[in-house]
Amino acid sequence: MQATSQTQEQGRQGLLPNALGVAGDWVASLACSGPTTGVAYTLGALLVLSGLASPLVILVSGIAILLVAMGYSRLNSWRANAGAPYVWVGAVISPVVGFSLGIMALMIGFLVNIGNITLAGSYLLGIINPGATFPKIVIWLVSAAYMAVIIYIAVRGIRPSVRVQAAILGGEYTIVIAFAIASLFYESSHHHLGASTPSWSYFSPHSSAAGFSGLAAAAVIGGFLFGGWEAPFMVSEESRKPNFNPGRAAILGVLSALIWYLFLFVVFQGIASTGAVITHGADVLGYAGTLVAPDPLARLLPLAVFSALFAATQMQLVEASRVMFSMGRDRLLPTKLGETSPRFRTPWLAALVLGTLPPILLIPYLWSSGASKVIIDIIGSVGLLYLVMYTVIPLACAWFARATWRQGWRDRLVGVIAPLIGGLFMGVLFVYGLKTLPAAASIVAGIVLGVCLAWAIVAKLASGNPYFRQQRIHLQADELATAASVPEEAS
Repeated sequence: MQATSQTQEQGRQGLLPNALGVAGDWVASLACSGPTTGVAYTLGALLVLSGLASPLVILVSGIAILLVAMGYSRLNSWRANAGAPYVWVGAVISPVVGFSLGIMALMIGFLVNIGNITLAGSYLLGIINPGATFPKIVIWLVSAAYMAVIIYIAVRGIRPSVRVQAAILGGEYTIVIAFAIASLFYESSHHHLGASTPSWSYFSPHSSAAGFSGLAAAAVIGGFLFGGWEAPFMVSEESRKPNFNPGRAAILGVLSALIWYLFLFVVFQGIASTGAVITHGADVLGYAGTLVAPDPLARLLPLAVFSALFAATQMQLVEASRVMFSMGRDRLLPTKLGETSPRFRTPWLAALVLGTLPPILLIPYLWSSGASKVIIDIIGSVGLLYLVMYTVIPLACAWFARATWRQGWRDRLVGVIAPLIGGLFMGVLFVYGLKTLPAAASIVAGIVLGVCLAWAIVAKLASGNPYFRQQRIHLQADELATAASVPEEAS
């Protein structure tokens, strides 16, 4: 009996504090956004929508995300918490909206990893044996093993997770930079085959054959292409200087991802004619590898894409499991989810739940064409859900920080103006995305939003949880003290 009580007490110890420095937080941000994978899967789509002006779309979207990140950073400086989205918004706007955002954060992490795992097995097998056709059971077994490894690393601890991410990033970026240099040489000598060297015209709206409508539609994709950069805020309780380092790391993560995206889009969109690049769709980097290097050396580039996919899947699991852990700790979800492994101080059950569901849903995806279409539509809604998060949270920050308006230009810029512009920009992209993305994705996104809100209302009426009884914070001493301290620390 005493041993059982001791085990339960250890399970309530919480996450491991001071496990990450700012470098670890930055690695989490960059790995979770997975820019190499993002380029591989979206370059063709952006070329269809915006033509050779895709780098311009990435630049504008990246700047908007940077403004959003400033809002996240300001809220984190006030309150660092593994359940950041629902904790911040619940206190600033309303507990019902906050709870809805918490459930939505779980849905995003879960749905993103469904998408990741549907690609992982077949992509890895395609690297091993290009052009071969594999039985569905083999694809499932490889994908399930892939997810099992990710769960194992996530449960082992945040430090091992980030060490794996750092190793992956080092190898991935070395490979991609080498192929990018080779691609530049290839482009300079193969104009007759449709290749083109980078040009400043890529940053001109005139490079888009579809005009403003094409650029706007591409910006919707650009708005959620950076998704995952906010991971440091969900591991803030495990960071040193939890109110400061995650914000700085997230901003550095966005800047790093923006630079990497721009570099890769500028280089690889000219590797062949626009039509040829579009034809190869989500395998455009694999195609680029075959143009600049012989087999099997050419397989290193898609291997780098796969490593980025692995890193993003792992960090998505880490991020979502922290939110689920926090909601369990606050008794908004079953309390067992709010316990940690006594040995590793990680939310083992939350990671196990979120990690085992994607392989289960992969079964109908592989065996039924009807089910696979439904799952693809569900995955397609993730971008719109990201845009909702990136709208609500920075706008909450602007409302939160409005009391600092008279304190100086820096407080006005970082606390109010930047997140307000970023949040409104994302809101516009969300509305435009409802009109331009496939109707099925918009419908699914609407259903998810409705379910999250209904769940929050039922939870408020039925649970009596103190979270729903909290009053909105007063914009007085608490905020003013925070606003005064953050710029000093940041400087």
